Amino acid sequence: MLQLYHNGAEKVRLRTNANSYFNGGNVGIGTTSPQDLLHINSDTTDARLLLDGHTDFDAELKFAENGSVKYTVGHDAATDTFRIGTTNVDTNPRLVIDSTGHVGVGTTSPSMVGGTRTLHINGNSGGGGIRLSQGSVNSGTISYTYPQGISLETSNRTRMRISANLGDVSFYDNSGTTQKFYWDASAESLGIGTTSPAQKLDVSSAGTTRIQVKNTNLTSSGLYIAEDGTGAQINETGAYPLRFNTSGSERMRIDSSGNVLVGKTGVDLANVGVEARSNGTLAVTKDNGTVAHFNRKTSDGTILRLP
Repeated sequence: MLQLYHNGAEKVRLRTNANSYFNGGNVGIGTTSPQDLLHINSDTTDARLLLDGHTDFDAELKFAENGSVKYTVGHDAATDTFRIGTTNVDTNPRLVIDSTGHVGVGTTSPSMVGGTRTLHINGNSGGGGIRLSQGSVNSGTISYTYPQGISLETSNRTRMRISANLGDVSFYDNSGTTQKFYWDASAESLGIGTTSPAQKLDVSSAGTTRIQVKNTNLTSSGLYIAEDGTGAQINETGAYPLRFNTSGSERMRIDSSGNVLVGKTGVDLANVGVEARSNGTLAVTKDNGTVAHFNRKTSDGTILRLP
């Protein structure tokens, strides 16, 4: 045994088969001016600290407070993983990194997705999540619970959710409680204002419901389809015609004056086509042949009456 004293007090004790210690001052390895209790310095290469456990035994570094171990980091030999645990690396592991690079929080077996390295967060019955924040007030979370699925939240309000089983996607109103935009994955249908779309696109609301299409280069023009409780509407909001096409060509239009034009684009008897004018006039122009046909399928009744 080797003992060293200073001013009558033992400061160093070295033993070959029992506890040894340094009591007082900092210890320097590679330095004569240690800046902390243990200071390892290398002037020519990397500075390293090696913990080498025996075969099938862990290599750990423990952190304690007043003699009580709080956390332990190191290599868990049984699973060949790097871990952060409590009293030992295999006791209540908080974080696990396996040999392929997968990271697990709340799980000792982080799963691979699509053959790529992953961060696997498991919250057991409460689900898992990630919180992103700026300062102490503004924050957002991405979380998973079953069967609700993946949720995106800001300001403690749900904004979007993808269901776990069906893959349905919901976007919520400002309160975060009511689904307003809903994709029904099994029916391949989109609902706005409804979670039960009856068609491929179903737009619903308690009041007047509109779908609008607008060209931003024409600020005074726009098209909307509406249902206001008294009937359906198709509206051109500007002083432009409402046109109907088939096979890429215009067949009929309603101009801004309310005239219905078939086979032509303006009110003009010189051009072939049919005009049902808003003043009650019917105008028909044809190059040749019969201009008008009137047929009655029964033997009674007037075919045409001119007052």
